[in-house]
Amino acid sequence: MSKQSALEVVFNMVNGRQLRFRAHSEEDARNVIQSINPQKFFSERKEVSLFGNASQSSILLDAVAFMVFETPIKLDWPYPIHFSSAKILNRNLFIKAATDELPRVRQILDSNQAGKPIPLFLELVIEGGRHWFLRAESETLMPAERMQIPKTLRDITGFHATGPGGGGVLFNMNRVVSWTLHPPLTDPNSKAWRMAPIRENP
Repeated sequence: MSKQSALEVVFNMVNGRQLRFRAHSEEDARNVIQSINPQKFFSERKEVSLFGNASQSSILLDAVAFMVFETPIKLDWPYPIHFSSAKILNRNLFIKAATDELPRVRQILDSNQAGKPIPLFLELVIEGGRHWFLRAESETLMPAERMQIPKTLRDITGFHATGPGGGGVLFNMNRVVSWTLHPPLTDPNSKAWRMAPIRENP
């Protein structure tokens, strides 16, 4: 597969929309499918397609209305989170995108305006210790003051994760916002995110 080519994994969701992952290789695309927890899918089985290099292959997989992150800490969250796209990035592109776009995300969150979708930058640590770098675009409109980042990330992802409360981080400029929910968020309005240094991709 050439460096210029890419694969797109398309999930047909039960709400009629499509969830798209863009991968740089067929191996990455298939790993996306294998990493998603089938038990977290809803409704009937639908087709998932891989597109790339003018060829197409399809498999059957349960469709999703939304995905739930595996965590031992239960947090009530009344809004099913839908997002229109999710793009796989390499680590350098991930850091660049986060650095370029997160000031705008921070401005949206700080403005306390209702109905503002935001892009999310995720590093997921899946079973086996592999790291995934994703950029996801939120589709659901909700009041910013009620949108807590750890809850949002938990609700939109369905990956098997490692760590005490799951894996994954949200880049905030040159810092990392952890969403392992450690320590637990006892206050539903808490903004006390655990900070950690950027980790190298193993």
